[in-house]
Amino acid sequence: MTASSQLASAKPCEQPLVDMGRQEGRNPAVVAACLALAALSCHTGVSAANGAFTLRYFGVRGLGEPIRLMLAEMGKPFSEVRYRGAPFTDWSTAKEEGLASGRLPFGQVPSLTDNEAGVDLVQSRAIMKYLHATHNSKSAAPAPAPTPPAQQAGLDMLEGAFEDLRGKWTSRFRGTGKAQDVLRDDVLPLYVTEDLLPLLSQIERVQEKLVSLSYMKQHEEDGHKATPLMAGHGGDTPAVADFVAFDVLDINMRLDPSCMDRFPHLKAFLKYFVNRPGIAPYLAGHPNKAGLTRIARYGGVDTDDRPPLGDRWLDGYLTRTANWEL
Repeated sequence: MTASSQLASAKPCEQPLVDMGRQEGRNPAVVAACLALAALSCHTGVSAANGAFTLRYFGVRGLGEPIRLMLAEMGKPFSEVRYRGAPFTDWSTAKEEGLASGRLPFGQVPSLTDNEAGVDLVQSRAIMKYLHATHNSKSAAPAPAPTPPAQQAGLDMLEGAFEDLRGKWTSRFRGTGKAQDVLRDDVLPLYVTEDLLPLLSQIERVQEKLVSLSYMKQHEEDGHKATPLMAGHGGDTPAVADFVAFDVLDINMRLDPSCMDRFPHLKAFLKYFVNRPGIAPYLAGHPNKAGLTRIARYGGVDTDDRPPLGDRWLDGYLTRTANWEL
């Protein structure tokens, strides 16, 4: 889409920053920056009231995205407060108020409020573990058997490895001061060969080893399927590690969709995860019960005129249907 067409299709709430883009002569880079800020301004505030949960985070995917995925999996409506940064003041005001009230005890987001239970939480992993536990406890299905300690340790190992991969991506692409063409043409090939493929190979090897352990087979013979990431994607409820794994793999599939070709187990996991009944509509861009849709990805090698190679990687994995109900 050209700079002119982007400006012409802007929403009313984006108009002040759109005008700034016009004043700059429709320079594509300036237009992209203005529209990104405008999108954040449109996403500020509580998006819907009376949801079972209220999530507070910035108007980006970031650490809030695995939490949004979990809420989509649960199928409950939730409201969301998406903060703006400079030149706006919403976040600084909210931070001061959160510190004073105790709702943001560390002055950080994401933050989640369970409106039904009256519980306020911060720290992304604490939030995700809480959602996972409460979803299982409130499910109409029989309660899952406790995860064996060795299996849980395996999940924690894989979750940590995916977080390591996120860290490598961040160090390569965030805050480097390098031009986008340098990131795409010079940094990306190094990242893929030196960081991404070696670590994915190690992750898949660990995954295969854990699945093959006898206690995993016995656990399934007892009538309780193992978690999707760990054992053939047959579990009824994804583990916290599954949401972390998908979020990190999603980032990397956008950079290089061929990176999964040599890892059949991880590729099968992706196909399983994106087609879950609660996850698929969210990833396809359908609004949920609160009217929220998925936030566009920014960062890495994304540019206004040259999207990543895998910008539409989901098209090859997601089985679309017209009968989605949110």
